[in-house]
Amino acid sequence: MDLNSHDAYYRYFEEHAHLSFGRFTTPEIITSFARQKFLIQLSYEATACFDELKLIYQDFIKVHNTLTEKADTNWPSLHIALKYREGKCLYNALLKWAQYWNLNENWIIEDGFIAFNSWKNNPSLLQEPYWFDHPERFWGKKLQEAKDLVNRIENHPDFPMKPLEYSPFFDTRSPSEYLKEHDIFVKKIDQIYLEHGLVHSPFKKEDPTKHFIWLIQYQVLKMKPTEIVKLHLGQYIYARDAGKDKDLAPDSVKKAIRDTAKHVGLTLR
Repeated sequence: MDLNSHDAYYRYFEEHAHLSFGRFTTPEIITSFARQKFLIQLSYEATACFDELKLIYQDFIKVHNTLTEKADTNWPSLHIALKYREGKCLYNALLKWAQYWNLNENWIIEDGFIAFNSWKNNPSLLQEPYWFDHPERFWGKKLQEAKDLVNRIENHPDFPMKPLEYSPFFDTRSPSEYLKEHDIFVKKIDQIYLEHGLVHSPFKKEDPTKHFIWLIQYQVLKMKPTEIVKLHLGQYIYARDAGKDKDLAPDSVKKAIRDTAKHVGLTLR
């Protein structure tokens, strides 16, 4: 998959991560979206951290042929690689890297190994950088399963019928009556979605990129929330523009870091 196709699929996944009226999604999609967003921002915001990962990747290149021959596969997973001495050495290097940068989570080490295979298969991904080649393998199935679930819910005979849109020229209902009908409908379907395992999307209101950046600055670069606020306030040319960003306060930054770490699955330092 070339970079343009990869970009297009990533945007598609990002745009379709919100199912059913843009307010609900599945826990799996939240986690997949948050982790990929986190890893991509990590590559940009913590360049020293990412450069060290690329050094480990060079070690992966050196033993790739040996691993593929021993495992009899062109895409040796971490689980398979750990059966062999070369794979154990790579795992230990990844573990040491993750511990040093406060990224000591199993999923990060596993995704790092997926990235090695992806970069070996498609070196152009390092230009962005993207961590996964053929992202449809990792996201497409989850997204399709979630869409199928929503379709089953909404096509069920007992699913409430959406009220007809209000028309000021032909409607016998008053605007307040229509709003009441609509509110009842929304409450009913919300309850149905929740009962079937969907959850409220945490990324529905705005671009969450800055929250991932704050998490990386806190967790990996070891910045204090007050330092993060000061850094981002300094990016505004005019003080009046900085005042519009209500998130830029230490308590708000702390909350955003905690919430984003929870979505990603990262234990805060």
